[in-house]
Amino acid sequence: MLYERVQNFAHDHLIDVGLALGLVVAHEMGHRLLPTSYVHGKAGLMSAAWTQKELLGASRGRLTFSTEEGTAIRERLLSATSVADEKAQSALPDAIRLHLGKTPVRPNTGTSSVMCHN
Repeated sequence: MLYERVQNFAHDHLIDVGLALGLVVAHEMGHRLLPTSYVHGKAGLMSAAWTQKELLGASRGRLTFSTEEGTAIRERLLSATSVADEKAQSALPDAIRLHLGKTPVRPNTGTSSVMCHN
């Protein structure tokens, strides 16, 4: 994304350059957060080209992801968060996992360890 292109777009469509930049960034983030098979929507923020009516709506906060796009993004973020949480939990020392209520599972070696809390 080149800033000069965003400036030209804003000028050509008579919209604020900050608004244009925000729309472009949000659109590109949509590409990163939606499934890779998703290219462009028929309308809305993920459309390949915005109409003047959509841009007017954008200045009022009305150019958004579709309901389906929003759902897909939330599901992907929740899934990524769950995986990251699991990885983070497995990397925690046993004492912290115990404190968080995550009892570590270890093979029985016939020895025991004692934790002291001050």
